[in-house]
Amino acid sequence: MDERAIGQELERDLLRAAATGKVLYLEGPTDLVMLVGLLGGDPPNIIPEEGLPLDGVWVRGLSGSKAVEQRIHVADKVAFRGVRGIVDGDGRGYEALAASFDPPFTGPLYKWKAYCLENLLAQCGWPTDWGPTPDWRNVLGAYAPYAALNQVVTAAQERWLSLGVARFGRPILHQPRRSADEIRNHLRLDGSKLRDLGEFVAIFDAELNRCGTALATSLEHAHALVNGKWLVEVHAAEATHSSPEHCRRAWARHVGRTGGHPEVIAWWRRFLAA
Repeated sequence: MDERAIGQELERDLLRAAATGKVLYLEGPTDLVMLVGLLGGDPPNIIPEEGLPLDGVWVRGLSGSKAVEQRIHVADKVAFRGVRGIVDGDGRGYEALAASFDPPFTGPLYKWKAYCLENLLAQCGWPTDWGPTPDWRNVLGAYAPYAALNQVVTAAQERWLSLGVARFGRPILHQPRRSADEIRNHLRLDGSKLRDLGEFVAIFDAELNRCGTALATSLEHAHALVNGKWLVEVHAAEATHSSPEHCRRAWARHVGRTGGHPEVIAWWRRFLAA
């Protein structure tokens, strides 16, 4: 979507939020389900594609962090001051995420103080009808190797992309087709530079140690590094023999009925008052 189209979309959403002049963009529709629960509300069964109002704020789930970042960029460019966005932490680490969530930070682009919203559900307690509360240190520890592996993959992808080797090659409109020899020579050049990345095992071990240190420090620090979607889509789904989507909605409803997440509620109040 180009900037002009995004600007028109921002105008429509601001009109929907005429009472407050505030719009909030999330990464996805399921984020909106969880946000309502984390704020102590009862999540709706159906989330309209265009979003819905929360305390006079028009809230929409988009299609990933890049979509949120694009809208924040355009809003800043055209001086739409009531537009905010919030995205997943994606393993950035607890201290860095706190700086983009806690006061005195006021946006416009916040980051959840966890890997993702699902982690915040887990911080609010396990639904009582799902059985005994898990030992979260053991559960997160079991997923730590996956978190470490994904950091290795991310590092490798970033290096390849920085060298001009995209994940998938494709012909470019109005440009000459690349020959097999051209691609071979490109790969030879980039392959020699990949030595700077170091040993994958060493990177993996460093990331695994980072997760271990976080677990020893506090569960909140561990929740910043381990993807909470696994807690919903794997751990809860296995424990309840239910679909991941059912688990997400049921967990969000449980959190809403037990009062929500205190830090999310405090952040929301600051957002409304700003």
